[in-house]
Amino acid sequence: MAQKSNLPFLQSTQKQKTQVNVFPMPENTDFLDEIIEWADKNNIENCKVGGVGLPRDKEQLFKTNLLALFCNELSDIPVAICNLINLSELDLSDNKLNAIPESIGNLTNLVSLNLYENNLVKIPESIGNLRNLRQLFLENNELIELPESIGNLVNLIELHLQNHDETEEIGLNKSSSLPKFIRSLNNLPSLHPLQTHNNKLIELPESIGNLTNLTSLQLYNNQLIKLPESIGNLRNLTSLHLRNNRLTEIPESIKNLTKLSELNLRNNCLTQIPDSVQKMRKLKILGLEKQLPQINRLPKKIEMKKTYQQKILFGSPGTGKSYQIDKHIIPYELLIDVEKMPANVIKTVFHPEYTYGDFVGKLMPITVGGNVQYKFYEGHFLKALSQAYKNIIAA
Repeated sequence: MAQKSNLPFLQSTQKQKTQVNVFPMPENTDFLDEIIEWADKNNIENCKVGGVGLPRDKEQLFKTNLLALFCNELSDIPVAICNLINLSELDLSDNKLNAIPESIGNLTNLVSLNLYENNLVKIPESIGNLRNLRQLFLENNELIELPESIGNLVNLIELHLQNHDETEEIGLNKSSSLPKFIRSLNNLPSLHPLQTHNNKLIELPESIGNLTNLTSLQLYNNQLIKLPESIGNLRNLTSLHLRNNRLTEIPESIKNLTKLSELNLRNNCLTQIPDSVQKMRKLKILGLEKQLPQINRLPKKIEMKKTYQQKILFGSPGTGKSYQIDKHIIPYELLIDVEKMPANVIKTVFHPEYTYGDFVGKLMPITVGGNVQYKFYEGHFLKALSQAYKNIIAA
């Protein structure tokens, strides 16, 4: 299985002026014939301007501002596509692309570029020429680094590079690549969320402190041993997730994060928490589960702050609620190894016909040797309570 990219998800509220041009039909249209021939060879659907597929009419093809080629199992795209300079949206998601032409930088009208779910290992430096780009989707690829020219995308609002399957073994964002990536973002100071979870990061660069407008920093499920002092420069942070790392200490500079309301330190190697944490008056959630036994000194009043364990997931059938519970919440938030301790997970579904007896327990008649007997069947609640007592005794 291909390793998937889990570089950050980033979002910016920075507003810049965009300059979109309308280009006339060129005299030489040989490149359009090349594109149409490629489309026919790959069985791409013929469509009108703005539809899903690729128009076969050359004039429509050149003038189109939307090209939706997702889910076609494409392994390559012709360089000629980069001559469709009127494009503002290009969707190549859910294909098998290994590379993007360097000439992608010619598409200066692009506002949205979707390369989600491919096999890309790198992005061309010319990406920095797309100054009108506002959305860049690169999730679920094999990226190990990004070009520094990405810092030139001054109109970028959304940058998606996370991996959606947190159960995979990820080998991305090595310590040598993340510092370069962080430096390239210094020209985009309005970035707000940054997610680098589920990687093998062992350190953060001091330059992380330059992203002073970050409000959310997700670093869970890595191999971080320590945090840089510059973390204290992120004074707009409201959420900092550091669970499932190897942290042995928290820098004193964390006291500067006066807007922080959520700090998750679960499952690390900490032996103490800085006293300054108790002075963080807006801190409402402090996660220390799986951590308390080895902590020999807690700040005063720290026990008043606890992590919420209740979660409500809502959505229509088939939208991924059960998947989120099985693949994310149970293994990474509740830290339950289902293979080793399957009894620690008990699922129930509440519906109009679900009764008190189903939840707690009930007597049911059974026939044994022609005689009616009553047997007690424990409900989901009693099963959970019983298992909880067993775990207490075992501990």
